[in-house]
Amino acid sequence: PFSPGCPGMPGNPLPPGGPFIPPSPSFPGNPGGPLRPTSPFCPGIPSAPGAPSPPGIPFLPASPLGPSGPVPPFIPGTPSSPGKPLDPVSPFSPGPPAGPRSPGGPFRPVGPISPFIP
Repeated sequence: PFSPGCPGMPGNPLPPGGPFIPPSPSFPGNPGGPLRPTSPFCPGIPSAPGAPSPPGIPFLPASPLGPSGPVPPFIPGTPSSPGKPLDPVSPFSPGPPAGPRSPGGPFRPVGPISPFIP
């Protein structure tokens, strides 16, 4: 287990401080003179055009394709299991006979024929 150490010895007392000395008064500075006028703006000299850039490095031709790898041999799959036999087809039963036909309505009159546009 952790055991605390022995207590230290008391230190020496501090000596008394000296008397307080007030700071000396500061003197006022000289007043500044009037501001000088600024000089007019002069545009600079236009820069000369830059030198043309050197031609780029030409592209290297692509390397030819290598030969293709060997094709793995065909491995046949496992044969499928035989399916279930089909259910027998139920015999055909004819439905009820059809009802009588309804007579057709009257023909609608034909409208005017538009002229032929070549």
